[in-house]
Amino acid sequence: MSSERTFGVRQYDESSLLIDLCRGREPTEIRMVIRGDLDAVSADRLCVCVCDVLRRQRPTRITVDLRGVAFVDSAGIRALLRCRDQADAAHTSFILAETPATIVRVLEITGLAAHFGLTHRPEPGA
Repeated sequence: MSSERTFGVRQYDESSLLIDLCRGREPTEIRMVIRGDLDAVSADRLCVCVCDVLRRQRPTRITVDLRGVAFVDSAGIRALLRCRDQADAAHTSFILAETPATIVRVLEITGLAAHFGLTHRPEPGA
């Protein structure tokens, strides 16, 4: 990710959720790299950040890189749904990328994997 220019402020909350905002591959794409737990303590932080990006940057696509997310609970799932709804209202694509298999599995169990365009990919060697 060294080729991407980071902008904005790294945002922390009590759960140490980190959200890095970077330019995507296209000039109108924003890439959000998430690290930490996406849970009841941090879920609102993600929604506020997405809303702020939509309002200030007006991207055509937001790609959310979840590879650094260790844990997601029902509040985190609701936050992802709210973020997607905000993006849809702004006519912006909302893409989940680098989603860990454990999170894909949670989305499968809840019937939301297809909603986010995800399918389970087995771990290498599994």
